[in-house]
Amino acid sequence: MIGPDVPVVLPPNLGRIEPEIELAFVVGKRASHVSAKDAADYIAGYTILNDVSAQELQAREIRESYPLFRCKSLETFTPMGPWLVTFNEIGLTPALNMTLRVNGEVRVITNTSGLTFGIARLLEFISGYLALYPGDVITTGCPKAAGAIVAGDRLELEIERIGTLRNPVVQGTEPCPS
Repeated sequence: MIGPDVPVVLPPNLGRIEPEIELAFVVGKRASHVSAKDAADYIAGYTILNDVSAQELQAREIRESYPLFRCKSLETFTPMGPWLVTFNEIGLTPALNMTLRVNGEVRVITNTSGLTFGIARLLEFISGYLALYPGDVITTGCPKAAGAIVAGDRLELEIERIGTLRNPVVQGTEPCPS
């Protein structure tokens, strides 16, 4: 993970790279087998997460039946921030406007009310399989594709009541293994 204003570095051999605006929540206390009705007791707050994805590598991972790990887990591919807004300020079922801009151009406008899986359901499902700990971050998924980014771009991901996460995009020199 990287913070606000830290560059997203694009390795030279990855092809199409896309940003993905996502609402993320941070676990506030140990959570194991949490029921959806108790989820509010386990969430510290919310932030913005950019799930940067290497699209061609993702397609290859799907085709070869690999988990979607490499395409979303490269160094600098998870900008997060700029703030952690407490659960009490947003609640369990937020309806927050989300906007993703590249160089000031709006690429995605959506709202968290359209999440496929709500916050409580995500916490219930994930904590049913593994214990979560304070500081663990759960992201809610990408609503829409944003299009390719290239070196020199400036990313701005804004979620109402949380803020705007800004990161420049730069070209890297170290290729990824094939």
